[in-house]
Formats: sequence, C-alpha cells, structure tokens
Amino acid sequence: MPELPDLEVFSKHLQRKLKGKKLKAISKAGAWKKDFLRQPLQKVYREGKELRFLFKNGHKLGVHLMLHGKLVLADTDDPPPHTVFSLQFADGSLLAVTDWQKKARLTPDPEPTNVPDALSADFSSAYLKQQLEGSRAAIKKLLTDQHKVRGIGNAYADEILYEARISPFSKAGQIPPDAAAKLLRSVKKVLKDAVKKISKDHPDIIAGEVRDFMKVHKHGKEKSPGGKRIEHAEINGRTTYYTSEQVEYQ
Repeated sequence: MPELPDLEVFSKHLQRKLKGKKLKAISKAGAWKKDFLRQPLQKVYREGKELRFLFKNGHKLGVHLMLHGKLVLADTDDPPPHTVFSLQFADGSLLAVTDWQKKARLTPDPEPTNVPDALSADFSSAYLKQQLEGSRAAIKKLLTDQHKVRGIGNAYADEILYEARISPFSKAGQIPPDAAAKLLRSVKKVLKDAVKKISKDHPDIIAGEVRDFMKVHKHGKEKSPGGKRIEHAEINGRTTYYTSEQVEYQ
C-alpha cells in the first residue's frame, strides 16, 4: 500500500498533469456526479492516506487506494484491466484506479475530520502527549491508527520508531517526555526526508511504493545502519522490523 510520502509525490505529479482540465465523465458514479462534470480541476493534494481532487466549484473527490489500488494516467478512452473507477477529462486524458480486489474507494465531498495529518501543524507535541497519556497500546499500533494520526502506515512506522530509537513494543503511556519529543521530531523528519527522496529519484511516479532507501523496513536487509541485526515480529498482523538499538518502555 502506498503511504504518505508516496501519495504526496503522486499528488504533485497529478497536479502538474491535470490542473485546469475539465472533467468530462466519472465512471460508476451516482447522482452526485452532476456536481463535478464540466468543472476544471483546481488542485490535487493529499490528506492522510487519501488523495483529494478539488474542482473549481469547491466540490472534492476523495480517492483511497486501499491495499492494492493503483493509479494509471493515459491518453485513451479505454480503461485498463481491473479498473474500479475512472475520471475522463475533456482533452482525452483518463485517470483510472485499478484494483484486482475492487476495494479502492471514490468518495464525493469527503467529510472533514478532527484527526490530524502526520505532517500537519495540528500533529503537535501537545496532541501527541494527549494520545500517549494512559495508553497501554503498543506505540506502533498507536502510530498506525488512522483515528489517532492520519498517514502513517506499517513501513514508515518502523522507520520512524527506528529513528526515534523506540521499540515498537513500547507501551505508549510509558514513553517519557524526552523520548516523546524525539518521536515527534522523527515523524516529521522521516516523512519529509522520504518525500524529498522519492521526488528526486522518481518525480513522475503515480503508482507503487519506493522503499529502497529505508534503514530497517526493507526485505532482505540484515543489519541496521548501526550494525545491529534487524529483527522481525508480527504486530496487528503486519510484519514489524526493529533492532536492539531501540529502547522498550513498559
């Protein structure tokens, strides 16, 4: 599944390619499609793990790729195999979302949320402190809970916790203030650095996951940059990568 940095880069590329184009058709849309047709696309941006398509009249389309969804941009009227839904523009451009599991979602005018995005100013030290206090959840579970903070997925949670030197098994409520402050800095640093890296190496990417630069969450990698063995375990059914360099708070 693409995570926050991937989606951030996807949105920038789609913004360059599609801004100003008028929407001609939406496949598999309900009566709400009248709010979008013939409207110029004003902006493509990311919120949490979703993409947002903002049109000139203020209406938005939300796209969630789920686990196996992929974006395909082409100059054709013929959608690719496994297309779940597509946006056709007046100049002939087609943006299709494919998903062999058919779980990718298209949402008209998504409801606003009070849950902060991981890169927003609202995800602050005060907010993080509030979420940590009294929590007995494993810190990795908390970081990947989209009802607590939006945008962080399995792979980047491992990278963030490695950067902060906090074990993924640590109880959230037991993390001391200095470690919590480092955790917040690590969230911002790891995600922003990843956006820069992907933007530089893959500026036109709109599908897939770029993971080759990761320090611990990388299949087949045996040692961390610090020379410690990378261990594997299951947390919430997802493979977690970590090392003995990370402190476990219990």
